[in-house]
Amino acid sequence: MLAGRQGVFRYSTEIKVFGRDKERATLRHLWAETESRRATVGFVHGPAGFGKTSLLRDFLAAISPAVVFQATCEVDEDAIAYGLVSQLLAGTSLPLPLVLAGVTAGEPAILDPLLVGAALLEFLGTASSSRLVIFVDDIQWADPPSVRALVFALRRMRRDRVLAVLCCRDDAVAGLPVGLLRLVSDVAVQVKLGGLQVDDALAIAEDLGRDELTRAAAARIVELSGGSPLHLRALLTEFTVGELAGDRDSLLPAPHSYADLIGARMADCSSETRDLVEAAAVLGDGLPLRLVARLGGVHDPALALEKSVAAGLLLPVVSRSGVCFEHPLTRSAVFHAIPTARRAELHRDAAVLLAMTDSIGSLRHRVAAAVGFDSALANDVASRADIDAGSGSWLLAAERFRLAAELSVPGSGPMRRFTLQMVECVAQGGELAAIDAARQSIARFEVSALREFTMGRLHALGGAWVAARDRLDAAWALVEPLEDPELAARICAELARAAIMRGRGADGATWAGRALAMQPQNAAVRDDTTALWALSLGIQGRSADALAMMTGLPETIADPSAAQLDQLAGRGMLSLWNADVSQARSDLSVVVAATRGRGPAYANLFAAQYLADAQYRLGDWDSSIVTAEDAAATARDLGNVWTLALLHAVASFPHSARGNFAQAAAHVTAAREAAALVDDVPSRLWTLVAAARLAHARRDFTGVIAALEPMRELKHLDGVREPGIQPWQPMLAAALISLGEFQSAGAVLDEAERFAAICHHPVQLLAVVRERARMHAAIGRPGEGAALLQTAGPLYASAAARPFERAKFDLAAGTVLRRCGRNEEAIAALRRAHAALLALRATPWLDEATAELSQFGAPTPGKDRGSLSKLTPHEVVVARLVRDGLTNREIAAKLVVSVKTVGYHLANVYDKLDVRSRVQLTNLIAGDVIGQPDHS
Repeated sequence: MLAGRQGVFRYSTEIKVFGRDKERATLRHLWAETESRRATVGFVHGPAGFGKTSLLRDFLAAISPAVVFQATCEVDEDAIAYGLVSQLLAGTSLPLPLVLAGVTAGEPAILDPLLVGAALLEFLGTASSSRLVIFVDDIQWADPPSVRALVFALRRMRRDRVLAVLCCRDDAVAGLPVGLLRLVSDVAVQVKLGGLQVDDALAIAEDLGRDELTRAAAARIVELSGGSPLHLRALLTEFTVGELAGDRDSLLPAPHSYADLIGARMADCSSETRDLVEAAAVLGDGLPLRLVARLGGVHDPALALEKSVAAGLLLPVVSRSGVCFEHPLTRSAVFHAIPTARRAELHRDAAVLLAMTDSIGSLRHRVAAAVGFDSALANDVASRADIDAGSGSWLLAAERFRLAAELSVPGSGPMRRFTLQMVECVAQGGELAAIDAARQSIARFEVSALREFTMGRLHALGGAWVAARDRLDAAWALVEPLEDPELAARICAELARAAIMRGRGADGATWAGRALAMQPQNAAVRDDTTALWALSLGIQGRSADALAMMTGLPETIADPSAAQLDQLAGRGMLSLWNADVSQARSDLSVVVAATRGRGPAYANLFAAQYLADAQYRLGDWDSSIVTAEDAAATARDLGNVWTLALLHAVASFPHSARGNFAQAAAHVTAAREAAALVDDVPSRLWTLVAAARLAHARRDFTGVIAALEPMRELKHLDGVREPGIQPWQPMLAAALISLGEFQSAGAVLDEAERFAAICHHPVQLLAVVRERARMHAAIGRPGEGAALLQTAGPLYASAAARPFERAKFDLAAGTVLRRCGRNEEAIAALRRAHAALLALRATPWLDEATAELSQFGAPTPGKDRGSLSKLTPHEVVVARLVRDGLTNREIAAKLVVSVKTVGYHLANVYDKLDVRSRVQLTNLIAGDVIGQPDHS
C-alpha cells in the first residue's frame, strides 16, 4: 500500500503478491548478506501497478528485521527539504546527532546535503549494531537534498549490517538524480518486476472468486494487460469470465479506460460525494477528512465518505491516514475529469484553506490556479525559494526561482533577478540533470543579453566551455554596460572564467579586470571575480605576483567565512603552483573540511582535486588517494563532469608511482571518459599527464611519448607549460633519452628550463638538471653529468618538502656517479633514494635503486617497512589517525565513513601489522610518518 501526502494512490489492502518467486529469493539473499556485516542495496523497479509496494511489504513481514527505517515518497515530496530523511527517522527512539535532530525538528538551519549525509552515516552506523532495513518507496518523488544525503551515506556504509531497498517506477528511472543512478549502477542489486504470467493471472482470478477462468482466457488477458497486476485485476473485475473467454477469433473487449470506469462510478454518486472526491483529487492523498470536506463544501462528510468507499473511489479513513484513493489511477482520472474552470476554483480555495497550516501546499495551489503573469505570486514563490536556498535545497530553490521568473512580466526587473538567482542555485547544487533542465527552460526566453548570459553560465556549469564562450560573446554584444552594469559585470566575469578554462590567461585577466571595474566594492560576487583575476595570472606563470596582491588573509583560519573560503581556495591553488606546497595543503584542507559541512558541493570537489595533488607532491600518497577517490565518488553522484577528470587523474598519480598499475589504469580510463565530455584545457592536461605517468612507471617510454603527443596542440595555451600546474616536460625528456633520441630530449629540456626560470620554479629546474645529467651519462660523458649535478645544491634544498622529486634526483645522481667511478658518493645518493622510495612504496623506482646498489654489493639500507606495504590507503590513514590519538568516532567523522567501517579498517591493520591494541599500534609507528619519508 502506498501512503503519503500529495499525488499518491493506494492499493486496496486486499491485494496480494502473486508469483515473484525470483524477486523474493533475490531480496532474501540481500538480507542474508547483512549477516556477514556487509551493507547491501537493492533497487526494485517496475511499471506502475506491478505490485512493487506489495512485494516489499510482504518481504518485510517475512524477515522481521530488528530495526526498520521506512518512508514513502509522494509527488510533491520535493517541496519539503529533507522530507524523506525526516520521514525515515520519524518515531525512532535512538538518539540522533544534532544535525539530524535539527532536520527532524524542521529547524531552518543552512544544511548542505553532504553534512546531513555524514550525520545520517554516523546514525545508521550506530543503529546497525542490530541488522536493519532502510525501505524507501517511490523514491522518484523524494526531495533532492534527502536523496543526495542518503546516497552519500549508503556509498560509505561498507561493513554495516544494513539492507537498503529503494523502490521506483520504471518510467521514472531515467529521471532520477545522477547520484542515485550512479549508486544503482555501481553497487545496487537490481530487482526488475516484469509482467505476471498465466499462472499468476489464474491465482488472481481465484482470489477474486473467478476460479472458472480458463487457461486460454488467462493467456489472453495477460497479453492484453501487459502482465500488470493492476490491469489484470481491473479486467477480472470489470468483465465476466464468459466475456474474457469468448470466441478465439472474436475481438476481446478492451477494458474501459480508468477515466471511463471512474467517470461511471462518479456519475452514480450523489453531488456531495462527487464534491468530496473531486476535492480529494485536488488536495491529494493523506489530508484530514474535515479539510477535504471544507474544500468541497460537503455538509455531511462522513456520509459522503461512506458512499465514496462503497463506490470504490476512496478508502475508509483509518487513524491519521487521511483521505486516500483506492487505486493508483483513480485520483488522476477524477482530477482530469474536473472542468478546467472548476479545477482552478478548487485550487484557489485550497490555497486559502491551507494558508495557515501548510504554506508550501498553499503556494502550490496558488501556482496551479494561476493564469498569465502574476507579480505578487511570483514574489511569494521567490520568497519560498530564498528559504529553500537558505536550508541548502539548492535545486528546489532553482526550480522555484524558474517558476517565479515565468510568472513575472517578460523583460521586467523581477524576471531578470529571478532568472539570475535560478542559475546561481543551479550552480550551488551542481547536478548535471538540473543544469540541463534549467537550460531547456531558459532556451524558451526571448533573445536578450540576459538569456545569452544565462545560457552561457549553464553551458559552463556543464563543462561545455566553447558553447559557453559563444553564448557569452553574444550576451556582451547585446548588453548596454551603462544601462545594466550589474549584468555587464557578470558577463565579463563569466568570459574571464571561460578564458581561463580554455587556456587564455591574458584574456581572462582582461575580462576579470573589466568586471571588477564595474562591480561595487561590496558586491557579493566580487570575491569570485577577484579569484578569477588571480587565476588568470596564475596560469600565465605569475602565481607569485597574484599571491603578493592577496593581502589581509591570515596564515591559518580555523572557521573561515564564505568570503574567506573563496580567498583560501585561491591562495591554496596559487601556492601549489608557486611551489609552496605546504601552504597549499593547509589552505585547501580548510576549504575541503568547511565545504563538506556547509557546501556548496562543487566548491568541495574543486578544492579536493588540488588538495589531493598537494598531498601527492608532499609524499602523503595514502591521503592523496583517499581524498581523490572519495571526491571522485561524490562527483560521479552529482554528475559533476568538469571535476571528475581531474579527480581521477590525480588519484592515478600515486597508484602509478607505487606500481599499482591496475588501479592506476582504471583511473586513467575514467579520466579520459570524463575529459571527453567536456572541452576545457585542465581536464585534457591532467588526463594526458596521468596517462604519461602510468606509462613512465611501467617503463613504457614509447607509451610516454604517445601519451604526451597531443601536447603539441596544447602547449601554446596558458597553464600547459607552466611547471607549477602539471610538470610534464622532464618526463617526456626522460622517455626520449631512454629511447636514444637525445636531440629531441635536449630541445624539450631547453624549453622546460626556460619556462621554469621565468616562473622561478626550482623543483622543475631540479628535474631539468636531473635529466640533463642522465643524458650526458647516456651519450658517454658521465663526468659532465656529475659536474652538472654538483651545481644543483640550492635546487635540491628547495625541494625538501618534495620527497619523490628528491628521491628521483638521488637515484639519477647515484647512477651517474657510479659510471664516473665515484662509488662512495654514488652509494650515499642511492641509499638516500632507497630510503625515501621505500617510505613512499614507489616500487618501480625502488627496484631501480635496489638494482643500482646491488652493483656495489651493498645491502639495501633503511628501516624495514615491508609490513606497511600490506596496508591499503584507507588503512594507512586510519592507522595514522589512531597514532595521533583520535577515537574511532572521531576518525569516522573526519573521513566521513561509518564507525563500523573504521573498525573494519582498524581490525585489518591489527591483523596485517600483528598488533593487538591501539597502544601497540602507536608504539610501532611512533615517529614514523606512514607513507612519508623523513624530509631532512
